[in-house]
Amino acid sequence: MKNFLDIDEQIERSEKYLDFYYAGYQKTLSKFSILSILYSLMAIYLIQIFKFPFENIKALIFLPLVFYSIFLAFFLFNIITSIYNAYLILKPVDVAYINEPRFFYEKIKKQYETALATTNTAVLNEYIKATYLKELESAIEANSALYKEKSRYYYNAFTKGLLALVFYIFCSSFVILFAKNGIEKIEISNV
Repeated sequence: MKNFLDIDEQIERSEKYLDFYYAGYQKTLSKFSILSILYSLMAIYLIQIFKFPFENIKALIFLPLVFYSIFLAFFLFNIITSIYNAYLILKPVDVAYINEPRFFYEKIKKQYETALATTNTAVLNEYIKATYLKELESAIEANSALYKEKSRYYYNAFTKGLLALVFYIFCSSFVILFAKNGIEKIEISNV
């Protein structure tokens, strides 16, 4: 049976939560590679998508040009929103870390010895444990908020990226279907 009022169990539980939020934060950052693959896929026809309406403005009839413009506007809105959220994922933040153990059994111990005017190890130990628990709880609170924030940014970046991909497919299908020469050749040359 767990005793939620026991300080040792509170410390143990808090250390597990802190590890969970550290690991969760790192996993969220590592998911950025999925977004970069998604963005790379959309970069294939990106130039052709922007050149298409200007090169074919006279050849296209009004209705396909209107649809293409709508698809392009939705694509731009979603890709810009996705890239902005991806930037927020990568934006540096302060991750909360706890002090090294020496800080507690040297500096904090000395502070309590002078403040309490005692060298009783049992009393000092309880005060040091309480200080350690307080630091753990503040680190958990900060990292929990950070983890939730970065996870929300990833969710927004990924969902907007997928929506942008849908509109990208519509736009690139216009480029392929209405191409002047049938098949567009992409030339790769050494620069």
